[in-house]
Amino acid sequence: RYGQMKSFLKYRKPNAVSIINDMIILNESAGERNQDFTKKDRKYPIFFPYNSLREYTVTYHLPAGFVLDHVPESYRQNMDFLEVIQTFEPAENMITVKKVYRPKRAVLAAERYQEVKDFWNLLSQKSEKYIILKKLKNEEPPAGN
Repeated sequence: RYGQMKSFLKYRKPNAVSIINDMIILNESAGERNQDFTKKDRKYPIFFPYNSLREYTVTYHLPAGFVLDHVPESYRQNMDFLEVIQTFEPAENMITVKKVYRPKRAVLAAERYQEVKDFWNLLSQKSEKYIILKKLKNEEPPAGN
């Protein structure tokens, strides 16, 4: 009804990576676990109030002397009220991570609470993703050549 809104953001995030020995670890986890669905049971229906679509694209440019050592598997998780997709697309000297977060308006009966909890638990596990860059070893020619 109102149309699509687009925004573009470019930012720097100091200390956003872990550097361990000759590796750089990029944390692409989805973030904190949704705390609304951690209780044992629920008495009232579960209401998700809106439809939305958020798409994020992050491109990492590999520093000189580094290569991709580990690229996580892409995943898709979908239920009545939410679809989440994350893809990892390696290319020469870079990797692009795309995330789609699509909440959907829904009302679920309280009896489906365990199913909703299981969805969030699985999403939390699937979204724990790390990209690992490894420094290339400087190979020197043998002496005498």
